[in-house]
Amino acid sequence: MPGNQGSNHLESATSIDLSALSLNPRVTRRGFMAVAAATATTAWLAACGQVEQPSTTQTQASTLGTKLEGTVNLYNWQSYVNPDNIKAFQQQFGQKVTQDFYDSNEAMLAKLQAGAKGYDVVVPTGYMVEIMIKQGLLYKLAKDHLPNFQYVDARFKNLAFDPGNQYSVPKDWGTTGFGYRTDLFPPMKSWADFWQIATTKASGKVTVLDGENEVIGSALKMLGYSYNSVDPNQLNQVKVKLLELKPHLLSITSTEYITLMQNGQALLSLGWNGDFFSVQTKQPKVIYVVPEEGSELWMDNWCITSTAPDPVAAHAFLNFFMDPKVAGKEPSVTYYASCISAARPYIDPSIVNNPSVYPPQAVTDKLEAQKDLGNGIKLRDQIWTEFKSA
Repeated sequence: MPGNQGSNHLESATSIDLSALSLNPRVTRRGFMAVAAATATTAWLAACGQVEQPSTTQTQASTLGTKLEGTVNLYNWQSYVNPDNIKAFQQQFGQKVTQDFYDSNEAMLAKLQAGAKGYDVVVPTGYMVEIMIKQGLLYKLAKDHLPNFQYVDARFKNLAFDPGNQYSVPKDWGTTGFGYRTDLFPPMKSWADFWQIATTKASGKVTVLDGENEVIGSALKMLGYSYNSVDPNQLNQVKVKLLELKPHLLSITSTEYITLMQNGQALLSLGWNGDFFSVQTKQPKVIYVVPEEGSELWMDNWCITSTAPDPVAAHAFLNFFMDPKVAGKEPSVTYYASCISAARPYIDPSIVNNPSVYPPQAVTDKLEAQKDLGNGIKLRDQIWTEFKSA
């Protein structure tokens, strides 16, 4: 997007000349390596633990035909696909793409659990892929219809939430952190700084994501615990912190904080790295921070629902978006990193070279991926409900 060159900065507690760093690549919200890779970032994935094969029996679909059905119904995050790529897909394949949107993984899951059957393609984060596989909500992919899967970097394949990529293919990776106005507040490098400023100088002009995992996870990291903790004592400490924070919030939103930061109504926001790249197009004095205590590293994935009415067209859609030239056009809209290194020549250099989009390993080493917490989620659910209703 015009006006972004050189404007986005990433702060971390690590003392590094970020301008001198480069990273060999969603999601962006995540450099990390596959479980089998022998690098320092592998420790992050190993820490997430290997998942067991889903207990729900999945039946391989009968051999998929080749006749496209005519429509792809996409259920996606808002502003998370390049409209030029949608148009190109429609023109090339003669298919109509319809779009509906959600603002959290949990909202998407709830809708599918309630019986929504009209969607073909969804875009869950890694931990949610695991949950959806276990609940039989995803279609077992026909790999012979996905030749462009070869272009996905090996480090993003065969991850613990979907061994063998039987139900998902990577889209983007990225991080969760916060952005703030550098002209109004002193330098901030930690979740402790976020809480301190949010409850004092920025009171009433603070937003947090409408995401249970991100908000509770951030408080856990501030207190020195795992992002995925289900320990009752630790979570009760989080509850106290969240209830202290709540009166100081302007909004709990996963969609409006970009505009609120751009127009000055919000001065401090917990959010996703790519969104702050967008903020800076209109408010260059905002910077994005990956807190020194650590935070979340995430990867979003293209999946097909188990009840997809248009599975052939849906496979064509996934394959199209794994074409390096197509994937290279996505970051100019989403501002999240591609899982396909072959796409890099087609990505705006100002994005590829921006450490907020492609953070250095010194930053990613401190991050955790959200896990499927099983029954351990119940107390977190209770705390989140109490926090939102306070």
